[in-house]
Amino acid sequence: MPEVTQTPTPAPTPNVVPPVPPPVDSTPTKSNKMFIYIVVAVVILLLIVMGYRFLGKTSTKSNQAANISATATPTPNVDLPTNNNDEQLNKDVQTIDTQTTNLDSDLNGIDQGLNDQAMNLD
Repeated sequence: MPEVTQTPTPAPTPNVVPPVPPPVDSTPTKSNKMFIYIVVAVVILLLIVMGYRFLGKTSTKSNQAANISATATPTPNVDLPTNNNDEQLNKDVQTIDTQTTNLDSDLNGIDQGLNDQAMNLD
């Protein structure tokens, strides 16, 4: 009979735990840093643009107010006499009426200036 050889059984190996992969690093990589820089730059740019628009609108309004006040007609300072006769009282009433009419027209001009809308200059 032919001779049968047996292969020896290998010795049992102790329980081997596979190596644990290193923990994932939570620090940002170069691409994450670049993304953060881009987002910060965009936010700063938006704040600058919005601030410029806000300040531009307020300066335009103050310029309009300056133009309106410069074009308003000054009312003469009239010293009214202290006479109490009817003729003098009628003149005083007419003077007051004229001044209130001038004031009303000035106020209408101011209201019109405040209600003006900006025109598209494109």
